Amino acid sequence: MKQITDKILRQIERDARLQVARLSKEILNAPSQQKEAIAAGMEIERWLADSCQECLPDRKC
Repeated sequence: MKQITDKILRQIERDARLQVARLSKEILNAPSQQKEAIAAGMEIERWLADSCQECLPDRKC
């Protein structure tokens, strides 16, 4: 069961980091009224990725 959990955490982390990369490209050309929302989304995705990483086997959660 632990292996499945680790695999899921790695996938969530990977997806969140990809989302941060996508949003960082999107924010460059976004209208100014959308930039704050995009930045907030990036912050949430970073938090999610970092939280998943902290819970992986070599870390303690």
